[in-house]
Amino acid sequence: MFSCFSCGDERPKDITDVALDEAKRELKKNRGRSVRDTYNFGQVLGKGGFGKVYLATHKYTKHQYAVKQVEKRPERWIQEALLLEIAVQRRACAAIPQAVKLVEVYEDGSNTYLVLELCAGGEVFDRIIDQGNFCERDAAQVLRALLGFIAALHGLGVAHRDIKPMNMLLTCGPTEPITAADVRFADFGLSAFCADGDFFHQTCGTIYFQAPEVVGDAAGCVRYDKAADVWAAGVTLFVLLCGWVPFGGRFAFKKTELELRKIIRAGKFSFTGLVWEVVSDSAKDIIAQMLQPDPNKRPSAAQLLSHPWFTEAASLQRPLGERMIANLKQFAAACRLQKLAALVVAKRGGGVGNSLSPDVAKLREVFAELDANGDRRLTFDELKDEIQKVRVAMGGATNGAAVVGAKAPTGGSSKAGGKGGAGAGGGGGGGPKLDEQELWKLFLAADFDGDGKLDVNEFVAAMMNAAGVSPDEKTATDAIFDEVDVDGDGFLTPAEVQLLLPASLTRDEATAIVQQADKNADGRVSRQELEEALTMSKKHSQRPAGETPEKDGQEGQEDAEKPADGGAGGAGGDGGGEEAQTAERQAAVQAS
Repeated sequence: MFSCFSCGDERPKDITDVALDEAKRELKKNRGRSVRDTYNFGQVLGKGGFGKVYLATHKYTKHQYAVKQVEKRPERWIQEALLLEIAVQRRACAAIPQAVKLVEVYEDGSNTYLVLELCAGGEVFDRIIDQGNFCERDAAQVLRALLGFIAALHGLGVAHRDIKPMNMLLTCGPTEPITAADVRFADFGLSAFCADGDFFHQTCGTIYFQAPEVVGDAAGCVRYDKAADVWAAGVTLFVLLCGWVPFGGRFAFKKTELELRKIIRAGKFSFTGLVWEVVSDSAKDIIAQMLQPDPNKRPSAAQLLSHPWFTEAASLQRPLGERMIANLKQFAAACRLQKLAALVVAKRGGGVGNSLSPDVAKLREVFAELDANGDRRLTFDELKDEIQKVRVAMGGATNGAAVVGAKAPTGGSSKAGGKGGAGAGGGGGGGPKLDEQELWKLFLAADFDGDGKLDVNEFVAAMMNAAGVSPDEKTATDAIFDEVDVDGDGFLTPAEVQLLLPASLTRDEATAIVQQADKNADGRVSRQELEEALTMSKKHSQRPAGETPEKDGQEGQEDAEKPADGGAGGAGGDGGGEEAQTAERQAAVQAS
């Protein structure tokens, strides 16, 4: 019997200890050698709060790779999490064809470098959006690869814990059909060893894909095992077939974690709406099996591979339709617009149009106190050293009524705790808790441009979000237009939106934000289009959760969500009073 990495068991030389020793030996292989002696670094392919991914070319073979550069941190639990990621990925890629290959590892005084297989086909999400004719046959190929990967990973005694479409990549070219052999699975940053009969007790991953047992019960008790990966695969297939998540619906990104936990915990969803009319009953059946709320009744990945849908789907080549593609595109980019609105309102000093307006002036004072070196940028170390002041700021963001328990969703870059049970652990309770690992998650979620530092606007927006407070849509729209509509024509172009973004973000990213709100596809956003994009989900907050109306032909008017377990987005069993009010407000800043 061996232990889960984050369960806190202290057993001599269990499989986790062995894996950490393997990773240390992996690092020693290239000791004294510089990664840049072997690879020429090219463009940045992606970045997060403490790392970047580069396109790199081997100097001698000329083969191309993706090099993940991760900043070294002094915290022991972060060091162990990276070692475990290396160990799990090394074992996975040796045994599982669908795992992104870890070629070799380097380190220097500042960074660790993971040289990875380059998946030139990009994300599955992007391919579906670009090709525009995704069908059930394609979805079956992706799910076959995903379940095969999960089954093999579980066979190694490993839970992935961050299964989602954004971690699925392709090796095939843009004009080639998707096959199971072309799909690769990445990001082992939250993966951990777990034997049969052992359980995790710390929530991690991206909330939209978390199983009820990962979210935890109303009392905050979290207890789950490898079966949670199967649930996440079910959510992933649901998204691939209709373009939104089953729990929270099309506008889940506007809900607080308090709301989402309640909806997921209830486990209720439906297949209503025009988008589902073209999906086979067999596909719906396999989704329902994967989204079985009781993990003891949920089939394993290996069992699901024999489902008849995989045979039937071979002949199901009818495109799922433009609506699904539009939904998927919105889901892929939805959080950006909300983040942008929060940052602009924070920059302009508040003006939040609801009863829980934060004292932005006070938050700016706290920022100045935290900024130890006066460079107007907060590093994680500066926040960590003054964690009590951050707790006060989070509580003061709503004049004492903050719901600190409504944390920002975590992405693949945040790590689970190390051995010994570090971390906040639960998925349920509120209260003014903020330990180092929760602060890490908050920091990563708030770092809009991924440069590893927070400016004053990112900090203020993060404190507002931690309190469950966001600017009302008219205030946000007015603030954005006042800030950058330089020619006063009543429209925002990508060039104008880029003025709002941190300097490190590109015109392409500004264009993506414009496209999200640009309903008439004229390449610019009117005041009305922006306000509608920001207000759309409010119009549906009273509808039943997980349910979409029979007519979803009127965009923005027909999507709905059914309250799970008594109330759409209310505080429910997670709290009452101020928490109930807070749960009705949108999260302005989420992990992208």
